Amino acid sequence: MTIDNQDNLCLRCHNREKLFETFKKCSYCSAKLCQQCWTELQTSDEYKVLIETLPKTSPRRICSTCLQTLYGHIAKKKLADDEDDYQLALAISLSQKEADKQRKHEEIKASSITEKKVDQRENLLDKTAEAIERFMNRAKSNYQRNRDVIGDTALLSAFILLQTCATELEQLKHDLDRQRQHFETLQEKLTTLRDAREALNILRYEHQARKRQEQKHADQQRKLLMMQKVADLRQLKHTQIANFQERYFHRLLEEEQESSERLKRQKKLLHEEQFAS
Repeated sequence: MTIDNQDNLCLRCHNREKLFETFKKCSYCSAKLCQQCWTELQTSDEYKVLIETLPKTSPRRICSTCLQTLYGHIAKKKLADDEDDYQLALAISLSQKEADKQRKHEEIKASSITEKKVDQRENLLDKTAEAIERFMNRAKSNYQRNRDVIGDTALLSAFILLQTCATELEQLKHDLDRQRQHFETLQEKLTTLRDAREALNILRYEHQARKRQEQKHADQQRKLLMMQKVADLRQLKHTQIANFQERYFHRLLEEEQESSERLKRQKKLLHEEQFAS
């Protein structure tokens, strides 16, 4: 906005001699600049660089002081935004690292649990084999010595141990059956998924083949249509040429007849003039 300076004082040059000068007013601080100072400010390289850093919605009539202040605010805001982005990226990176660490920990834990179960199964089998061997050896010893097996505490303890092992083996068998059923279910799902994928591939191939056939048929129809259009254009061309030739010959005939009649009239007039003379 251009206004008259009542004080006749420019903020930049402080010249009071410009009585009839018009002044520019800063949109932020309302400071007044004379036309010469405003032009010099706008054409300076520093002002151009700073004004380009401002948002497009910001006013463009700004004094150098307000411009530097705004540039400082924008720089601080940009620095704060960069710091926030850095903190966010750092948090995401740490979260990813924690997730990877947790996943590795879970994998190690699952592996250790599996190894522990395998060790327990092997220990149970070894324990069962040892109990069976002890029971059989004790029974053979009693048989060879003709001892009563009812009062043999060692044989009884071996039998109790075998019962305990049998219970654990039954539980192990139940767990293995449950795992087998789980894996069989997964195998069935994989088979179903494989069949579905094969069916989908077949449908995709048939769809592509049908699309190619339709495209081929459309190309043939387009080719036939173009050939028909070319034939129609040729027929139209021949018709127009024939009509043009017919009109041309008709016009030549008319011109020849007119020329003949004109010649006859001229001869008649000449004959009449000769007869009159």
